[in-house]
This record gives sequence, C-alpha cells and structure tokens, in this order.
Amino acid sequence: MAGVSTEEFGVGRSVEGVSRSGEVLVEWRSSEQVENGTPSTSPPFWDSDDDDNGGLKPSELYGNYTWKIENFSQINKRELRSNAFEVGGYKDLHFYSKTGWGHFAQFTIAVVNKDPTKSKYSDTLHRFWKKEHDWGWKKFMELSKVYDGFIESDTLIIKAQVQVIK
Repeated sequence: MAGVSTEEFGVGRSVEGVSRSGEVLVEWRSSEQVENGTPSTSPPFWDSDDDDNGGLKPSELYGNYTWKIENFSQINKRELRSNAFEVGGYKDLHFYSKTGWGHFAQFTIAVVNKDPTKSKYSDTLHRFWKKEHDWGWKKFMELSKVYDGFIESDTLIIKAQVQVIK
C-alpha cells in the first residue's frame, strides 16, 4: 500500500484543495551554500528585543522537519500534505488567532537528491495571517524530474527548516 510518512509523525494525509503561490522574498542560505547546494544549518537572525518578557527563546522558534513519502510509485493523488509539525509552539504553520494577528516565517524547503548538489531548494519569507487558509507553491518542480535521482528505494524525501520570526 502506498503511504506517506515522517520520521517522527507516521502516516500523512491527502488534501483536495489547491495551494496559493507566494513570492520568494529573501535567500536564507549564504551564496556559498547556494553554490554548493547545501541547506542552511542555522537561522539567519532572530527577533532581538532587549526586553525579557518570558517569551520563546530563539532555539524554540527554529526547527527542522523531514517528510519521507514511501512507496512513491504507487501514489496517485494530485496533492499530498505532511502531518502537522510544531515550531515555536505553532503547528504546521497554520496560524489562527484574533483579528490583526500575523507572524512571519522564514524557511527552506528541499527535495533531497541522492547527489546533494542536485537537491532542489526554495528559500522563502512569508507572512501568515488569520484570513489566509492555505499557502504554498503551485509549481515547485516538475514531476518528471523527481525520477532523476530524487527517489531512492521508492521513497521521496522532503526536508524543511523553519524559523518563526516575531
């Protein structure tokens, strides 16, 4: 049976909706990392308020997530969505709160190739807010290219690095 799994969260779920596209506003990785095809290993900056209000520490606002889509050749759904994951107390970047609420998140998404220099990355800064029900890429990479080194043992791996910016 085809399935999607994460290293930490088990089987994923499919969705019927269509994601909205966003704009790439900032490069998260250094130019050397871009040239070498490697993802960022640390967040670029933190909210640096001098007040000690007991809020989250920078390390709590940053996280990594790996999604393994197993039995990839057997999946015939138009869209897949990973299980929810938490960064900075926020689950799966689905932020809902009172009127006027919003947060920025800076993140890198990578489709992992067995040759790390050929992995496909997208670095983005996006503001999530109450009235936005979904967000994503309409076109990240062509499906035909996924079969060129991105699938190993019938498994596709997608990694995310996320930083919530207050």
